[in-house]
Amino acid sequence: MYRNHLTIVVFLLIVTAPALGVSGEELPEIIQPVPGSVLSCSDWTFKWSANETPVLDWWLYLSTLGNGNDVFDSGYLGTQTEVTIEDVPIDGDPVWAILFYRTPQSGSTWLSRTFEYRAGRFLECAPDLVGPTDLEFLSGMTRFAWRSNGAPVVQWWLYVGSEPGYNDLYDSQRLDAGTTEVFVDLGLQLQDRVHVTLFFRYRDLTSPVGAWYWRSF
Repeated sequence: MYRNHLTIVVFLLIVTAPALGVSGEELPEIIQPVPGSVLSCSDWTFKWSANETPVLDWWLYLSTLGNGNDVFDSGYLGTQTEVTIEDVPIDGDPVWAILFYRTPQSGSTWLSRTFEYRAGRFLECAPDLVGPTDLEFLSGMTRFAWRSNGAPVVQWWLYVGSEPGYNDLYDSQRLDAGTTEVFVDLGLQLQDRVHVTLFFRYRDLTSPVGAWYWRSF
């Protein structure tokens, strides 16, 4: 009787052991952005690979807490292996991407892997004036141009003045996100120095609704 019982136990161990994992199996991983990197100031696109794991479906969280979905919750993704996230934070804080997946072995249980990133900082993401490169002694028709540097800008506003923050030489009024240059007639008289103030609004979870930021040049 004891001998038969021992035989059954050994047989069960041999049959069920493969369900614990396949030798040499590579786990799923996020391949873009590279884990550990600084995220862009604009939309984030995450891509991942199952590697050798027989994944059935996916789910993705982004969190500043390490284990939540306060930044993004993809919802059920099925076999989709890429998502793009808008309204991203630019506060420089850590961001964790939690990649959930199910396999034939896990059944209804979601497995997960966590990858750490850092959000871009405001100053890293701040738009910049690209022209003119020299604000001394400008006159006549002058092109003022700027770039977002990847920041999710939704509106612009440009002042050109004889003093910092002034708009006595030019006031663009509100400009849409696609407008990144204006031509300003400063007249024939040379200006000792022109001061430019570039205002911008972000599409960003960390900004109060309607808040304007600015940079002076």
